[in-house]
Amino acid sequence: MRTLMVEVVPLFEGATGHKAEIEFVLTSALVKKIEEGAPFDVALLPRPELDDLVRDGKIAAGSTADVARSTVGLCVRTGAAKPDISTVEAFKHSLIAARSISYSDGPSGAYIGGYCWCGLASPMK
Repeated sequence: MRTLMVEVVPLFEGATGHKAEIEFVLTSALVKKIEEGAPFDVALLPRPELDDLVRDGKIAAGSTADVARSTVGLCVRTGAAKPDISTVEAFKHSLIAARSISYSDGPSGAYIGGYCWCGLASPMK
């Protein structure tokens, strides 16, 4: 989203005459700021966190829209065997078989964490 925002915001400012302030922070930090009452006009968040904030009354119900789809990438350490991720079942099996898993505190981390929090693997955040 950073690349998109860096390109789109100057166009918005030029077209409207309004100055936009943008802050790029981790999802967890942005959620905390919103929960604590920080003012904002627009927040771009992963759907699960957005839904939680709506449920908690921190974001207006009915004001949300999906604007992007995030893909998840996977990598392994140099020399490690390439895991089979060709199907959902194979992906789950690869997570279960992993000795450790590292993932980000963002949309992809929420996806991976969903498996780890269910006890299918031991995460290293």
